[in-house]
Amino acid sequence: MKIFENKIWRNGEKIGWIDGDHIRTELDNRKLGYFENNFIYNELGHKVAYIYENELKFENGGAAISLESINEEIEGAVPLLEKCAVHVLMQD
Repeated sequence: MKIFENKIWRNGEKIGWIDGDHIRTELDNRKLGYFENNFIYNELGHKVAYIYENELKFENGGAAISLESINEEIEGAVPLLEKCAVHVLMQD
């Protein structure tokens, strides 16, 4: 994936965008969730993931992901929290 300005791309197709601290879908402009501080929330406002030390951790107990991996997976000159939110909220 790639973030350029506030647009989110996958395989050359625009799939969403960042609206302030919210992640929205391109198709129907639906809010998928938001991020603030070191936390990522779903569309209902439930915390689903967070950054702790050098990892992205999940509230459901899923396997943590290194921030280095997130940074490699998602291109773009945006804060790491935004990349983590895109990773969590824009999964297929």
